[in-house]
Amino acid sequence: MRAGRLLLCALSLATTGLTPAAVPAHPSHANAQQCALPEGSLPAGVVLHAASMIEPADAWHSPSSLTSPQGEAVRASFCRLEGAIDGDIGFEIWLPRDWNGRLLSAGVGGEAGYFNYADMARGIEQGFATATSDTGHKRGEPWIAEPRRAENYAHLAYHRLTEVVKATIAAFYGEGPAYSYFIGCSGGGRQALRELQLYPDDYDGALVGAPGLDVPLLAARLLHVHLQQARTPGAALSLEDWNLVADAAVRQCDADDGLHDGIIGDPRTCGFRVRQLECSGSKTKSCLSAEQVATAEAIIAPLTDTAGRAYDFGLLPGITARPGGLPALPVQMFGEVVHGDPQWDPRSFDLARDLAAARAAFPSMDARSTDLRAFANRNGKLILYHGWADASVQPLSTIDWFDRLEPDRNGFARLYMVPGMQHCRGGAGTDHFGASEDRSPTSDPRSDMLAALIAWVENGAAPGSMMARRLDGQGVTERTRPLCPYPMSIKYLGGSPDDAMSFTCINNQSAGSQDPEPT
Repeated sequence: MRAGRLLLCALSLATTGLTPAAVPAHPSHANAQQCALPEGSLPAGVVLHAASMIEPADAWHSPSSLTSPQGEAVRASFCRLEGAIDGDIGFEIWLPRDWNGRLLSAGVGGEAGYFNYADMARGIEQGFATATSDTGHKRGEPWIAEPRRAENYAHLAYHRLTEVVKATIAAFYGEGPAYSYFIGCSGGGRQALRELQLYPDDYDGALVGAPGLDVPLLAARLLHVHLQQARTPGAALSLEDWNLVADAAVRQCDADDGLHDGIIGDPRTCGFRVRQLECSGSKTKSCLSAEQVATAEAIIAPLTDTAGRAYDFGLLPGITARPGGLPALPVQMFGEVVHGDPQWDPRSFDLARDLAAARAAFPSMDARSTDLRAFANRNGKLILYHGWADASVQPLSTIDWFDRLEPDRNGFARLYMVPGMQHCRGGAGTDHFGASEDRSPTSDPRSDMLAALIAWVENGAAPGSMMARRLDGQGVTERTRPLCPYPMSIKYLGGSPDDAMSFTCINNQSAGSQDPEPT
C-alpha cells in the first residue's frame, strides 16, 4: 500500500475511535484508480447498466430520491456501479478510491422503490464501500400483489445485494470487506432485522431505527385510523386538531422529567387524556367536539378485534395521527391480495380475520422474531433507536421486541429511546446522533451510533450513554442531550437545558409498559 493510502486509512480509523490495526491493510489495486472490474467477476444474475468514475473537483451530486429530493453532495472519489440483480432488483454500489476495508449497506423505508443516497454519501465520504437497493420495484409501480416483488421487498433483495456487493468488492480491491454493517430506519430497519434473523452471516453489525416489524399490522393500523375518522360525519380530526391533542399532552407532561423544554421525557408516565379537550359549548380551534373526542380515543387506544384482543400498543401522549385519506397499502394488501377484489370495500375489514390472512400471505415480511442467537453467537452487534414521538411505528413495539430478545440482549444489543423525536428524525428533540440519513455525523463513538457500533464490533467497546444534537437551519448545534441505553432514562441535574452536561442517565427499571404482548 502506498504511504498516502496508509495515512488516509489511519486518519479514518482515528475518527471512529479505532486503532489502525483494527482493519487490515489493503493492497493498492489498479481498479481503484479507474472504474473497471475484471472480466467475468460479477456474480451470476447481475447486469451492470453503468460504471463511472466520480472525481468531484468540489462536490458531485447524486440523483434525487424520496429521502434526498435535492440529491446528496458527495466530496470523495469513487467508482459508481448501477445495475440490476436477477432482472428486477435495482442497485447502486459505490466503491471509494480510499477504502477503509468495510462495507456499509443502506436500507430504504416505506414501500421502498428508491435508493438511499443519504447513507451512501455518508458512507463513501467515510471510506466505506456502500450499497443500496430499490427492493425490486420503482416507486408507484404495483408490487404487493406480485409474489416475486413481495418476496424481494420482504427480505430477498437485500440478501442478494449483500452477496453481490461482497463479490464485487473482492473483485475490485482484491479482497473482501473485513467487516460489514447495515444501516436503516423504518422499512430499512425491518430489512436489517430480516438480514439478522434469516441470514446471520451477512453482517457483523446493524444500526436499526424505528423498525416496522409487522407490515400487515402497520397496514391494519393505517386502515383503522381512516375508518374511525370516516364512520361518523363531522368526527374526523384535521391536522390542526391532532396537533391540538399532541400539544396539550406536551403542556401537561412536559415538566414530569423536572424541566420545561417542550418535550415529554417518557410518555409512559404521562396521564393526559384526550377527553380533557372536549368542548363545553360550540366547537372552537381550542377544543374538540364530543364526536371528535370519541374518534380520537378510538384511534389512540390499542387496536382490538371484536373479541377484545389487543394487537398493538396504541398511541402514546404527544403523538399525532394521520388525518383523513385512505392509504393505498391496506387497500392493496387486504383488498387485492387477501380478498382478491380490486373493488374491495374497506368498510368490510375484519381485523382478526383479515390480519391473520395477510400475515399468512406474507410470512417473510414478519420481522417479529426475537431469536437472534445465530447472529449474536458470531459476535454480531445490534444498536436500535426509536423516537418517543413517532406516529408511524409505535415506540412500545420496539421496546416490547427488545425486552424479549434472545439471547441475553446485554451481550450484543442496545436500545436508545429518543425524547421528542418523531419517525426516524425531526420533532422537538435532539435527532442528530450518527443514525440513518444523518448527514452531519461526528465520527465519535460517544455521539455517533455508527461509530459506536464499529467500536463495539471491532474493539469490544460496548456503548453507554450517547450525546445527541439538535441543529438549527444553518447546521449549527443549538442543543445537546444524552441518550440513555434502555431501560435507563434521562434526569435533569440543573444548569443549561441546552447542554448535555446538565443531565445524567439513571436506572428506571419500573417504567416499562405493563401492557400484555399484543397478538
